Amino acid sequence: MFRLITITAGVTPLATGLWAHEERPGHRLRSASHVFGEMMRAPDQGIAADPLESAQCVVIVPGLKKAAFIFGGDYAKGYALWRRGHGWSGPAAVTLAGGSFGLQIGGESTDLIMSLMNRHAI
Repeated sequence: MFRLITITAGVTPLATGLWAHEERPGHRLRSASHVFGEMMRAPDQGIAADPLESAQCVVIVPGLKKAAFIFGGDYAKGYALWRRGHGWSGPAAVTLAGGSFGLQIGGESTDLIMSLMNRHAI
């Protein structure tokens, strides 16, 4: 059992790193724009207008990758936009990364949109 945990601890970060390969910033920005547009056009699952109108910041992360077998990790890059006066700022690059340990196995990829409602959340 100890041998299995040791092997898993060594392989999981490598596998997660390979799965979350780097892409060019221009491609990532187009992906983020596409994800946001798709979400807003979805009639039954779109983002409600009220939370979006009162949001101080919106973070769009296309293709958040998660993988786990005992040890897990997640990684993605995306963009954040801040409300400024009567408009929005230009996109600022953000990176999300994390790790976990416990009874888990699997992998997934998902698109993430977060609405941050106040300056403290940012």
